[in-house]
Amino acid sequence: MLKLERATAERTFHVVVTAYVLCSIADCLTTAVALVGGAREANPFAARLYAEYGIGGLFVFKAAIVGLILIGLRHLPRRAAVWAGAVFTAVTAIAVVVNL
Repeated sequence: MLKLERATAERTFHVVVTAYVLCSIADCLTTAVALVGGAREANPFAARLYAEYGIGGLFVFKAAIVGLILIGLRHLPRRAAVWAGAVFTAVTAIAVVVNL
């Protein structure tokens, strides 16, 4: 990959990762609001964590998942990482909209 292409790929990766992290934060916040309003957590494991440890336990779980995904993305080739990150971002953004 040319130096310019590598720099562009790296910038794109950082934009996608930032968007994913921001969508994940929005997911946590909208989930908390939805749960307080009487909604149910769709993920059975996360629902159990919420029942046992409250919103703090759910946030720790979601943060751990985001962290693992970020580590995985960091180890992929840039092009694949950008595409995978974009998919994670889109899925998380949809979750935010559903939470609303």
